[in-house]
Amino acid sequence: MPLRTGTRRTPSLGSALARAALASVVLFALPASANTIALTPLIPNGADARRVQDVRQLMSSELEFMSNVSGIKELERLPPALNPMCLDDPGCLGGIMGSTGADALLTGTLTDQGGTIVLDLVYFSRGRVQRRQAYTVPADATALANQMTNILGEMLTGASQEEEAPTSMSALTDSDDDFFMASAPAPRPVPAPQPQQAAMGFGMNDGLVDAGPSAEELAYQARQQEMARQQAEAQRQAQMRAQQEAQMRAQQEAQMRAQQEAQARAQQDAQPGAQEDAARGPQEDAVRAHQH
Repeated sequence: MPLRTGTRRTPSLGSALARAALASVVLFALPASANTIALTPLIPNGADARRVQDVRQLMSSELEFMSNVSGIKELERLPPALNPMCLDDPGCLGGIMGSTGADALLTGTLTDQGGTIVLDLVYFSRGRVQRRQAYTVPADATALANQMTNILGEMLTGASQEEEAPTSMSALTDSDDDFFMASAPAPRPVPAPQPQQAAMGFGMNDGLVDAGPSAEELAYQARQQEMARQQAEAQRQAQMRAQQEAQMRAQQEAQMRAQQEAQARAQQDAQPGAQEDAARGPQEDAVRAHQH
């Protein structure tokens, strides 16, 4: 993972206290273990290949600086098995993750809505989908980059990064004098992640009463069904084209064989006549010579 470098300076008493407080906060905030995450390109839904690639690269860059990520297995191309139906299939997701040797898998879909995009993200580990959450964010690259840290932090931990204790050195040492006068805040326990209701109906709310699908959920399901229908139709059209091409090739081959057979028969029919003409020639010459 890349290291940040900067100009060294002699630490003052306030800086020393800031570093001590930062160390205690970081030690408290670090997870028990770090995961190697497999990151795939998001399944495009109305988004072009350039947009999908840019979002994947942005997600990869943000993951590199997260303390609970020990490594990234980045897939540059969409796995053949990955489709919208795979996102709900632990067996399918586990197969993709297992092929990379990673501990977890981060994937999902990307829907382009013009001025905004929808990131429907899935975090898979330990044999099941840990979280699935949809985020509607601006399509502008700068605005998207500003929100990506919180989005990925929430996907990996279940808690928004804005709720965590500050871990930035610059945030604690902007003013050594101010920090010296103020006592360092005691780290507070981070509450256990609570299941969240996804914006598009994919929050994991075990134990809650299901009030039935919302309008957003129904719209999302309709989009997924339409995507599946389009994929099936594309496959059917491809099969029909393949069959038509095979029939055309068979017809062309049959015509060529018929022409070759006709030429062979014509040559065979012509040979006896030529032989008879060749045989009659000397006989007729002999008869004419005898007459003279």
